[in-house]
Amino acid sequence: MTEDTLITTVLDLADADTSLSEDVKLLILAALDSDETLSSVIELGPGTAAPAAPEHADPVQPVGAYLKSIKVSGFRGIGPQLSLALSPSPGLTVIAGRNGSGKSSVAEALEFAITGQSYRWANKSKVWKDSWRNLHTADKAEIRIEIAVEGQGVTTVGLDWSSTAHLDDCARWVQRQGAPRQPGLDSLGWSVPMELYRPLLSYDELGGRMEAEPSKLHDALEKILGLQQLNDALTRLTAQSKALSAPQAEAKRLVVGLKSKLEASGDSRAATALAQLRKRAPDLGAISSLVTGASGSVDQGLDVLERLSRWSVPTESDVAAAAEALESAVQGMVDVANAAGQMLRERSQILKRAVELHAKHGDQLCPVCSQGELNAEWATVARAEVDAAHAEIADIDRAQGALEEARRVAVDIVRTTRELPAVTDAELTLLGPAAAAQANWLAAPAGDVQLATHLREAFAPLAEAFDGLRVQAAELLTQREDLWSPLALELSSWLRLATAAGENGPMTDRVKAAAEWLKQNGAALRNERLQPIAGRARAIWAMLRQESNVDLGAIRLTGSGTQRKVDLRAEVDGTEAGALGVMSQGELHALALSLFLPRATAPQSPFRFVVLDDPIQAMDPSKVEGFVQVISELALDRQVIVLSHDDRLPEAVRRSGVDAGIVEVTRGADSQVTISSAADPASRYLDEAWAVARDENVPTTIKDKITPGLCRMALESAARDVFMSNAFSQGLSRVDVESRWQDAKRTAERVALALHGDRKASIDGWVDGDSKRRRALRICGRGAHQGANADHLDEIKDVKAAVHAVRWAKK
Repeated sequence: MTEDTLITTVLDLADADTSLSEDVKLLILAALDSDETLSSVIELGPGTAAPAAPEHADPVQPVGAYLKSIKVSGFRGIGPQLSLALSPSPGLTVIAGRNGSGKSSVAEALEFAITGQSYRWANKSKVWKDSWRNLHTADKAEIRIEIAVEGQGVTTVGLDWSSTAHLDDCARWVQRQGAPRQPGLDSLGWSVPMELYRPLLSYDELGGRMEAEPSKLHDALEKILGLQQLNDALTRLTAQSKALSAPQAEAKRLVVGLKSKLEASGDSRAATALAQLRKRAPDLGAISSLVTGASGSVDQGLDVLERLSRWSVPTESDVAAAAEALESAVQGMVDVANAAGQMLRERSQILKRAVELHAKHGDQLCPVCSQGELNAEWATVARAEVDAAHAEIADIDRAQGALEEARRVAVDIVRTTRELPAVTDAELTLLGPAAAAQANWLAAPAGDVQLATHLREAFAPLAEAFDGLRVQAAELLTQREDLWSPLALELSSWLRLATAAGENGPMTDRVKAAAEWLKQNGAALRNERLQPIAGRARAIWAMLRQESNVDLGAIRLTGSGTQRKVDLRAEVDGTEAGALGVMSQGELHALALSLFLPRATAPQSPFRFVVLDDPIQAMDPSKVEGFVQVISELALDRQVIVLSHDDRLPEAVRRSGVDAGIVEVTRGADSQVTISSAADPASRYLDEAWAVARDENVPTTIKDKITPGLCRMALESAARDVFMSNAFSQGLSRVDVESRWQDAKRTAERVALALHGDRKASIDGWVDGDSKRRRALRICGRGAHQGANADHLDEIKDVKAAVHAVRWAKK
């Protein structure tokens, strides 16, 4: 389902729902678009215009492709370059190889090349990931994946590492035939399809899906439904709902503790705030006034303390200056007045007598100096002296003015000290002494000299008393504000949250309604889209189950959020049960294949191939046969590549008569991994044992442990091939054949099965026929458990002779 189709489907459902408001529909549409669009609609509020269609660059259309070849060097277990040629067309290819042969390294190289990661490494420690470079190849590593692209021809995906590069430091590129290289894989358009239709399935991944928490299995199955946009929309709405509801939830959490603290406070503001918080709908404006200290909301006692902490008296310098000025003015007046009075008296007496003398006797010499003459000229001089007397009188006036100004300043400096407020506060102990000092200060005497003395003597007690009062008032104010401030801060935090909650309320309800609608309708859409896939999964399970008495029933995606899961129903002998609770480990693995193969092989997938790495590890023999049937059907229209270390798979493929290519991966010295047409397993094990024995880089102690095990596998593999070929030729059932083989635990018993069809039959005659056979049995028996202690090459030759002898029995 494309994004446009999904949006149309959802909007059609929304339009058909008459219970949805237009604002809720708009939120659903915005949530389907993007985080930014949804945030914009929520921010702008009701009535917002529908979001414009997003402008996206034209996406790169994914290319359909088959695998043509895989070439790997210096990566994981592969040293020198390994080249695996594949037929780029529908069909089945089985790649067989024992554990450690390099087979899984091929799968991991392919996975890392086209996905940039490995599921297997993702669940391992960092050491595992850091050990990606092959130990036997010190130079650069590289991977080349050739794909046959429909309509384009051969394209190469390449990865290159320098000799010092880390795993993620590779150069990744794509090159089409006849065109230059393009960095990255974007040109293939595989990014989204790789998430939806992952064509690489390993045993680790399938097992991990079934063992992980239920939500992981739910999400993995949901990807193929093409409803990721719906999931993203629900995630966006849920996140926005949580964000919008957060202030209200946090406010409710805070208010409980805040009420207790306000109750314990003696501050009148706390009592006012508590009364508001107890209301169903608190007056947020009143609480804001309390927090900010707006007019009318401040405790009157605190107001008095605040004013007292700033109460002022004249400065000591101002008082001293006023007293000194008054004293100076008084003394200046005294000095001017005394000097002027004496002069005027003496002049008055002289002039009086001179005038009297002149009046009686006329012009004559001055009787004082006997030189001057009392005449008209003298009269002029006398008038000048009279003028001088007037100037002296002016000096007296100025002295008088200075005295009056000094007296005014002195009186003002006393009167400008404000009276203290009348307040009852037991903790304000210095208010009384300050008031007494102020009363004494205000009781100033009237006399100038006494006033100056009062200023000097009464100010020091006043200043001392007021300094103490200011300090005490400031300390009390600080103490009480310190008790209120934390409450005010908490109240402010609550107020901010309560305000936001009130503003968010209507939008929160709309977002929740949109999320709930998407959740309900999304569940229906998911299961509607899942049904065809579920049907295909049941069909695959029917082939895989073989002799299992568990029948797979309904498959549904249920729940949401952390409760999402896959409801897998099953019937066990006709009784319904939960599938996961009644299946064995092998059945669970087969179920995982049933669930995820439809996703990997969906018709709309651009990957024309599917790669399965070790898919039959936990399967019993019957399910291997069913698995061959499944992959054979898939191979009719898809390139199917199966890698397996289990010899049962290639044998089952051979028995089924399916037209399949079977190749073998073998590992030689120095991580030399080679691909060859399928040889019988026994020869492969012997070749590997020979390579280990000849490898000078492998310590002898390791050879002692490895070569006997490989020799045993070689001899038992040959015995198994002979036994099963003879048994199936005789018409024995597969169950009987597998049971007989599993019952034979020792190598000698399995040789007996090959020679005589009976594990208890004697093989003494066969052993006595050649001494190499007896040594071979000893190597494969005791040597496999205790280790070898002889020449490894000679031991391998003995086992090889025994293998030939067992094979001869087949003929």
